Amino acid sequence: MKHLHIDLHKAWEIVKKYEHPSKEALDKIALLAGFQTWEDLQKELAKN
Repeated sequence: MKHLHIDLHKAWEIVKKYEHPSKEALDKIALLAGFQTWEDLQKELAKN
């Protein structure tokens, strides 16, 4: 799980460089976390 955290952290640092990342970019980040879409990832994070 630690390896996943590092990958997501690096991905998020890249996203933060852009003011408005595309839906496609956000979906690719969600895929790294094991989700199909950015919306699915956001829903899961909202549960916690």
